[in-house]
Amino acid sequence: MEQSRTDRLKTAILLLAATGLTAGIAFHFAGQPDIANLVWIAGNR
Repeated sequence: MEQSRTDRLKTAILLLAATGLTAGIAFHFAGQPDIANLVWIAGNR
């Protein structure tokens, strides 16, 4: 049971990090480098 909960937590953290990276790249290519930097930093905390 504890293993399953740990795996779900790790998966959620990985998904959050990947979403932040994707959003940062999208903002960067959309011409918003300041927002991209902010999103990337927030995603890595």
